[in-house]
Amino acid sequence: LLLFIVFMSELFSFFENVKTFDANFSQIIRSDEEKIVYSGKLYIQKPDSIVWIYEKPIEKYIYIRDRSVFIVEPDLEQVIIKNISPYFQITSIFENSKKLSDERYITKVDNIDYLILLRSNKLHRIIYHDEVDNYIELTFHDVIYNQKINTNIFLPKIPLDYDRIY
Repeated sequence: LLLFIVFMSELFSFFENVKTFDANFSQIIRSDEEKIVYSGKLYIQKPDSIVWIYEKPIEKYIYIRDRSVFIVEPDLEQVIIKNISPYFQITSIFENSKKLSDERYITKVDNIDYLILLRSNKLHRIIYHDEVDNYIELTFHDVIYNQKINTNIFLPKIPLDYDRIY
């Protein structure tokens, strides 16, 4: 999960003129045994703020600021707090990506191939197999670039009675 989070933060460095990103998303995770479909919202504000809001089938919030990650899980009444180590630093994703067509790119990060699909020059879908061979498909809907985002959305909301896992 942390590697993908870093991948996403680096991915948006490709969009030089994009200062903010706001989209609904759906995420399919398919293994041999099951298929799970998540949905929610994603907000990004350069240079260093990201929040993933998972709404279905469970509520979860992932806040990223600088090198800190907060994963808030209301159902478990816990927050996982991590620092992303410098060794996770990934060079610009698209510098090493291969353009397959006008709206299709492929890149490899830590032995994982990511297929990146654009639609009308906007990020539309990312497809890959994770390190345990789950199929992951992340699709973005209602994508908006450069719209003002209330910065309070990027502040982790952690109830005082939640367990903290470091």
